[in-house]
Amino acid sequence: MSSRHLYLFAVGAIAVAAIVRWLLGPLLADHLPYLTFFIAVAVTAWYGGLRPALLAAALGFVAALAFFVPENADPSLRQIVTAQWPDWVRYFIITAAFAIFGEAKKDALNRADLRRETLQVTLSSIGDGVVVTDTEGRVTSLNPIAETLTGWKQRDAVGLPLEDVFHIVNEETRKAVESPVAKVLEHGRIVALANHTLLIAKDGVERPIDDSAAPIRAADGSLLGVVLIFRDVTEMRIAERSLRASEARKSAVLRTALDSIVTIDHEGKIVDFNPAAEAMFGYRRDDVIGRGMGEVIVPPALRESHRRGMQRYLATGEQRVLNRLIELTAMRSDGSEFPVELAITAIGDAQQPMFTGYLRDISYRKQADDALRAAHGELEQRVQQRTAELIEASGFAQALLESLQTGIVACNADGVLTLFNQATREFHGLPQEALPADQWAQHYNLYRADGVTPLTKEEIPLFRALSGEHVRDVEMVIAPKKGKVRTVCASGQSFYDGAGKHLGAVVSMHDITEGKQAAAALREAHDDLEGRVAARTAELDGANSALQQADRRKDEFLATLAHELRNPLAPLRNGLQVMRLAGADANVVERARAMMERQLTQIIRLVDDLLDVNRISRGTFILRIERANLADIVHHALETCAPPIQDKQHRLTVSIPPAPIYVDADSARLSQALCNLLVNAAKFTPNGGEIRLDVRRNGGDAVISITDSGVGISADMIDKVFEMFTQLDRSLETSQAGLGIGLSIVQRLVEMHGGTVEARSAGLGTGSEFIVKLPGAVVQAEDFKRINTSAPVGNVNSRRILIADDNEDAADSLAMMLSMMGNETRTAPDGLAALQIGATFAPEIVLLDIGMPKLNGYDAARRIRGEPWGARLVLVALTGRSQDEDRRLSHEAGFDFHLVKPIEPAALEKLLAIVPSALDTRA
Repeated sequence: MSSRHLYLFAVGAIAVAAIVRWLLGPLLADHLPYLTFFIAVAVTAWYGGLRPALLAAALGFVAALAFFVPENADPSLRQIVTAQWPDWVRYFIITAAFAIFGEAKKDALNRADLRRETLQVTLSSIGDGVVVTDTEGRVTSLNPIAETLTGWKQRDAVGLPLEDVFHIVNEETRKAVESPVAKVLEHGRIVALANHTLLIAKDGVERPIDDSAAPIRAADGSLLGVVLIFRDVTEMRIAERSLRASEARKSAVLRTALDSIVTIDHEGKIVDFNPAAEAMFGYRRDDVIGRGMGEVIVPPALRESHRRGMQRYLATGEQRVLNRLIELTAMRSDGSEFPVELAITAIGDAQQPMFTGYLRDISYRKQADDALRAAHGELEQRVQQRTAELIEASGFAQALLESLQTGIVACNADGVLTLFNQATREFHGLPQEALPADQWAQHYNLYRADGVTPLTKEEIPLFRALSGEHVRDVEMVIAPKKGKVRTVCASGQSFYDGAGKHLGAVVSMHDITEGKQAAAALREAHDDLEGRVAARTAELDGANSALQQADRRKDEFLATLAHELRNPLAPLRNGLQVMRLAGADANVVERARAMMERQLTQIIRLVDDLLDVNRISRGTFILRIERANLADIVHHALETCAPPIQDKQHRLTVSIPPAPIYVDADSARLSQALCNLLVNAAKFTPNGGEIRLDVRRNGGDAVISITDSGVGISADMIDKVFEMFTQLDRSLETSQAGLGIGLSIVQRLVEMHGGTVEARSAGLGTGSEFIVKLPGAVVQAEDFKRINTSAPVGNVNSRRILIADDNEDAADSLAMMLSMMGNETRTAPDGLAALQIGATFAPEIVLLDIGMPKLNGYDAARRIRGEPWGARLVLVALTGRSQDEDRRLSHEAGFDFHLVKPIEPAALEKLLAIVPSALDTRA
């Protein structure tokens, strides 16, 4: 039943129990309200198992409580529970026991069914017949093979005595054979039938069988029954009879054979000597059996050769005379010798073989042969002469075929290959030694001209020619298993004898591999040349376009240069005239002088830019690199560029982090580059615009960003602004003069410092941003003496300092020293702890050991820089490593300083003197 049916059965059982209990009401009154429900739960558990039984128990309880439990005068829940709980407990214990017992019974039945099914599948799958009986010898089971062999179906055989189903008799006497099951039941051990047992099936068919029977025992050793296993050995009996018949025929052949047959063992001793051998050699069989053949029938002159041949064969397996027809001399019992024809075969294993020799006296044939040779002497001479002539002609033809560079292959009318000349063997990778024709195709593969698609049999030129087609210039690829792949051109046709009989086909082929390769190489070279010409043409077109553009820029540059030089010359000339006419008017003279000084400064700046461009382009520009605070360079650039920014009343915002950022740079030239960017921003921003300069650290790089609210840069010009002589929108040139070399100088100066500069703009009217990235420098203790600071050593403000070091003594002693200098300190034993403490402590300076557990100093530095509280603080690496690679790793991790242990107190004081100058500006 399905689960749904089982649950419906449980409900039905409870319904029936309720009806029966209601019918028994007059008899039972208020007594035993759960009686019929116990029976319903037990029946449900027996057929349905645990869950349907539990459902029946619950439904029975509800039904009994609702209809058959007497009502209490006080219907309160407490009173009902107090009065009924013993009956409830007994009910649930008994019904639970029924449910558990039913589930156990269900599981046991399922396991028994599974074992029965497994056994039945196993018995059905084996190839022997299997019959199982009980202890009384009655059949309880047959597998399908047993049903087939006995002719009994299991449903008909079950319960019958084994002798009725398994009827066996002796094959020779036809007497009934005692049942093997009876023997097993009697002796309690495995029993096998005697040979020559016949099984007579229900339909009377007789089959020879082999069988055995074994006891079936329980776990305690008691006998439960017998299993009988048997198989049909009809084919085995037929084979045995055939073998006996063969032996009989062999014996008859040996007795009646006209040829002498002698068999010897591996020691050379005679083991068989047929009657013909007795007549031929003059010995009786019994006289020679067991004697060495060499002393019986082998002449003395051949005995040593016979002995060595036996030894060689037994030692190496080399067989020079086996399975061959040879002629030699034998010896009769009277010592006379005569010619015989001999064939020897070996049988048995390699260690102890048996040899059988078949000998025929050819004395008469020898005499006939001699007579025949004498009779044909003259004919032989003429044949030899003619043969010599034919050999000469054949040798010429063979030499001609072998010398040809063209491959020749032929086959007979049946398609069997008959000829491969030397060239063809080389094409197909065939060995030089002789090879059976049916093995030639194993050494190569044939493909179409593409070298990929295999040729079908119908596409092979020789097959096409054999089919009567005139094949002309067919390209195919030959891929030998050993040798190089070749492309050949094949032609061929069938050939016939004088009577028109089809004799076969022949195909010639010549190697066109090199020609194909040369043609492919020529096409490739041609394509390559065309590509190179096209690329060179495009390159020349680009160069010509660039040259024309450069020429145009040069003309524009010269015109602009003339304009830029004339602009200040006119005020200078006017100023000289004003000073001449002013006479003693000092105020007018001073105004004219100031105006002339401004214009002269403009000319000097133009000339300086031109000289810088010239030196950079010739590679003679020299930088004086030193470690410098980037904030100082920025301040110098701001001071230099203040006038043009103030003249146009721009709002300038500067953001510099409190922690100093150091770079290795030529301060003057880097300041010049920043000044050019600031002047550019001021020039192309309308009056009253905004200019912002931001300095920040990004990993190991120092980043300077200059943003303006000016005219912006169009998308087609954004990639060209750093090219020499590049001018922005010509509409601006009338009011914003320039030579177009300032940004080019900026790019070259920044790149000479190992950095990059990038221009960004969302388009015209949206302002511009120029971003300069420079490699930051990690300050070391030896750099302190080259760094100037305005704060006196030993007179610094109190700082919050976090020290992270897995060496507790080192961390505590350093914290103690810094505390004595007036600083607030915290310590952490590893990188993770430093992150946790830093989040609440908000340090201004963090000293990190590199080799810490859980999180090393490099990774801790990167994670600190990623925290909001760690972006602008000062990071100091404390380490015992001082190689360039170590400083590089510190720089990439974002450290500001790289100090090598042990740290000198003076170095710490210098560090604190450097840092406050930046941190004090935080507000």
